[in-house]
Amino acid sequence: MANSATLSITKQYSITLGTDEYKLDAGSTVTAVANVTKRQVTVPTASEKDILSVDTTGIAPGTLTDLTALIVVNIDTTNTCRLRVADTGGFTFDVKLQPGQSFDLYNTKLSVHATEGAFSAYSDINTVSAQFDTADGELIVFAGE
Repeated sequence: MANSATLSITKQYSITLGTDEYKLDAGSTVTAVANVTKRQVTVPTASEKDILSVDTTGIAPGTLTDLTALIVVNIDTTNTCRLRVADTGGFTFDVKLQPGQSFDLYNTKLSVHATEGAFSAYSDINTVSAQFDTADGELIVFAGE
């Protein structure tokens, strides 16, 4: 890695309940980021579409050779998106993204069991796909390798 950077993430949360205000500042860093991709993609309702792939050749658009950070933002104002994260063995988990919501992942290992089995090992994420519910929608995909 000739050129590498550090991705800094800072989030501020604030909740007001009656007269009580609760605040939280949270941050994280991801080091040795060699490449970053940021794309706005139109995602259909008709079928699930890959929005990011991890492949050691990394030659196609939206394909990285490694994944160190993933941020997906649903910028659609009315439609919900199902985001699916899959590992190299075909195991998946899904996240529901309401309009304006985001999903962040800074550790790209996962362990998924259909029957809540005992932990055995982490596997690598290799595909992120999406599908909107009632109409085509827009996502921002930001990823680092």
